[in-house]
Amino acid sequence: MAQYGCARLRRRHAAALLMVGCVLSTCGRAELTAAGQGRPTIDQLEASVVMTLARFVEWPAQEFSSPASPILVGVVGDESVVVALETTSRGKAIAGRTMVVTRLQWDSDFAGVHILFLGEAEKRHLRVVLDRVRPRAVLTISPLPDFGRSGGMITLAFSEGRISFAVNSRATAQSTVRLSAFLLSHASKVSDESGGATP
Repeated sequence: MAQYGCARLRRRHAAALLMVGCVLSTCGRAELTAAGQGRPTIDQLEASVVMTLARFVEWPAQEFSSPASPILVGVVGDESVVVALETTSRGKAIAGRTMVVTRLQWDSDFAGVHILFLGEAEKRHLRVVLDRVRPRAVLTISPLPDFGRSGGMITLAFSEGRISFAVNSRATAQSTVRLSAFLLSHASKVSDESGGATP
């Protein structure tokens, strides 16, 4: 399980962390740092986690029009995460690709999206959104508690001053998106309602 040491988390949008560390940074390819000065908020932390996870994911070559095409990150239901992702990703590249962040609605087409982050505001549309992106090569990420069990790929969890993530192995196995073995080795597993992986 990947865990990030930090101070006690408060409620969303009011939370502050004294220090953020990233287990994945031990391989020298990922880092999790505060955006700007002072203590990072939950939104900034989520944005940093998304950036870190993206470094350990591969998409089919045909999902990009060229080797320099950007990774498109769509955010549904969380404007503050959009802002945090824009700040966190600015001037950084992942495997030679920049990251472009876009605001989406639950009923968007999702064409061309590589990573989709679902915020808490769209909980009621969770299953609809997942059904819409399932045929596509989209890495889905959310802090929603039922995300993995509803078929989402990566669920972020905040507990006792730590961030961990769980992977729905069934959802990832059925997708053409590939998560690295290193990433999977640091994740806990979650079952979806059709069986999924062993929790």
